[in-house]
Amino acid sequence: MKYRAACPHCGKRFSRRMSFWTVPHVRRQCSHCGRPFRAVAWSEYLGDVFLAAAGALPILWAFFGSLPWFAAIAMTVVALGLSVWVWPYLTIFEKVAPNERKDA
Repeated sequence: MKYRAACPHCGKRFSRRMSFWTVPHVRRQCSHCGRPFRAVAWSEYLGDVFLAAAGALPILWAFFGSLPWFAAIAMTVVALGLSVWVWPYLTIFEKVAPNERKDA
């Protein structure tokens, strides 16, 4: 799998910690080259949909009695952990013009 979470200008890889703070409408600056970038919206939202489904399904199964609660909570925690691990392979970043207005 290709590691996609990298600066579109200089190619410096972003850490998985950044997955907690990345939203498509907010511009960020690379700590290495200082140039602006942001996440491509469709890639970030697609990942969010899969994360919500992976977290909600075990809870729904437990709510309706198909799965014990401890197993549902364990499956949700595993899904959240896997989402942090998979994030750099799914999220794409794009260049932002330096003269474009500030977001958020």
